[in-house]
Amino acid sequence: MRACAWRKVKAADEVLLARASARTRRAPHMHHLEHVFTNRLGPRLRRGRPSPLASMGKKGKGKGPAFLDTPEALAPFQVSVNDIVTTPLGVQANVVGVKDGSLWLQWPGGIISPASPAPSKAKTKAELEAFGYARRPQSAHIQRDIDSRWLTQYKQRRYGAPGPKTAAIKLPLGPNGTAGSAAFAAFAASEAAKRPQTAP
Repeated sequence: MRACAWRKVKAADEVLLARASARTRRAPHMHHLEHVFTNRLGPRLRRGRPSPLASMGKKGKGKGPAFLDTPEALAPFQVSVNDIVTTPLGVQANVVGVKDGSLWLQWPGGIISPASPAPSKAKTKAELEAFGYARRPQSAHIQRDIDSRWLTQYKQRRYGAPGPKTAAIKLPLGPNGTAGSAAFAAFAASEAAKRPQTAP
């Protein structure tokens, strides 16, 4: 790609040099243009030295900023990592961590930036709420976990993807063990506990 860019720049420079020469012949008072193009572009064209634009490579992606995600660092904002925060415009973002004493969020699309337009003035929960940022209620987080579990289960059944991690959790049995209580045993033996034949 550098060679292609250099050829394009070289062709453009040659066109400009030709135009400057033509203008100088028509208007002698514009001889300074010929001087500029000849002294600046001529040596570069003769030596074949690439222009700065042609030699400019892609900038390497540096490492992202280091965020503090410990409970102690997030304590002034009373949030945790991956909590949902609503913004003044109604956009929902997830908590990433704390950097330089300011809360940073991940917005839809993967953009990570401070939680407020003035990070130096939002160092606590109260100051952040003054800008219109607030943590969503716990019910929103529970619903997000339920939706995520349903999506994981769908991908597992549809595409054979790994199942949800909570599926491997063994819940503790009650004092009656696997048999359950007497009331549960009576309900299991009743007609109401039978599933309809149309059920999968």
